[in-house]
Amino acid sequence: MPKVKLFYSYSHKDEAHRDELEKRLATLRANELIDEWHDRKIDAGDDWDDEIEINITNAHIILLLFSSDFIASKACQKEVALAMKLKKEKNTVFIPIILRECSWKDVAGMPNILGLPKDGLPIQKWEYADDAWSSVYEGIKNKVEKIRNAAKPTIKDEFKKDLLHNPIEDCTLDKLFVYPDILEINTEIKQKLENNEIDSEKLKHLDKNSYKYILI
Repeated sequence: MPKVKLFYSYSHKDEAHRDELEKRLATLRANELIDEWHDRKIDAGDDWDDEIEINITNAHIILLLFSSDFIASKACQKEVALAMKLKKEKNTVFIPIILRECSWKDVAGMPNILGLPKDGLPIQKWEYADDAWSSVYEGIKNKVEKIRNAAKPTIKDEFKKDLLHNPIEDCTLDKLFVYPDILEINTEIKQKLENNEIDSEKLKHLDKNSYKYILI
């Protein structure tokens, strides 16, 4: 499946924490499991509100980076409200990540939500920050894996029965494989030669083809 999209919701006063979280997710990024977005990716000339709404709406996981500054920010309050709405409408996942001691459990919709790190203990209060961030990483990784596993196509039992009913015996490769059609490409005018379809036997003699590229 495509990469799981993450949206960072945070106060700019906690930008160093957001940078640290991005660094901690490097393995998921290197394995091409996630695609991340935050407001620092907004380009000059783009509509700030539109870009945020588009990206939070399209996210699979919304990361809410809680602190007293986050709770006090009207922009962050708006993103929390949108996260709640998306959870109800699209079953979008949101994860509270508790950076510093704050009243995050008093925010509407949060009392029954499990936060990260483990037990919702603020990262600031852990004896070793690496342990706190490892807990956050594991929690996010587990959610990413669940979303990816849920999106994998499955074969229904009824289809399996139909597929296995009266199986063909002695089925050889030549009964299954069909040579594809080939279209030559004219690279000079950069367009497909629609009427220049050639016989698939030319696959056997590509060294004699006059074109640099072919489209199969």
